[in-house]
Amino acid sequence: MLDLRAARLAGPEVELDIRNTFGTVTVLVPAGIQLDVEGTAPFASQVIEPPSRPPPPGAPRLRIRTSGPGGTLYVRAPDSD
Repeated sequence: MLDLRAARLAGPEVELDIRNTFGTVTVLVPAGIQLDVEGTAPFASQVIEPPSRPPPPGAPRLRIRTSGPGGTLYVRAPDSD
């Protein structure tokens, strides 16, 4: 699990590259960001639960790129319950 809820993003756009080899990766993202998730694989699945409220103008962007043969990626915001 990667918990980014208290992270301070280094700039207006941050890229996170995740290589998954048939495992489960969970990323907890902070509220108030723009979120993009890219990438697919033959045996991969993604469960994306973005923040329920739209980000404010000028909010930082977190771009998650996935690669690898498969696995499950969970991306959750704290208010997506």
